[in-house]
Amino acid sequence: MLSEDDYREACRRYKDKRTKLHERQRYHAMILVTQGYSYREVGRILLVDEESVSEWVTLTQATGLDSLKNHCSWGGEHGQRFLSTEQLSELKQTLAVEAMAGTKPGSGWSAKAIRKLIRDRYATS
Repeated sequence: MLSEDDYREACRRYKDKRTKLHERQRYHAMILVTQGYSYREVGRILLVDEESVSEWVTLTQATGLDSLKNHCSWGGEHGQRFLSTEQLSELKQTLAVEAMAGTKPGSGWSAKAIRKLIRDRYATS
């Protein structure tokens, strides 16, 4: 499946702990397919469906190893943030300066209280 050079590069990227988990998983899939595992076996090993493995192989064959890198339109971290960069900065400042009811400023914030603050101030659900 992968050329010798691409295989070495996929191994290098897979071993790089700074690479995001889902991206590493796609490299791992290509490594296993190149080693001769079937799509079904790779899916079982990586706990993904066989169709995902097939899509990753097709993508890699069509456009190369770089096609497995995370893409900003694929959801995950990029698609899950409800606040803009400015709002996030403002929220950090608020948490450092203001106090949750009954506590001193900059402390006592529970996850539940932070979610409520975000909903109330930024009208998110």
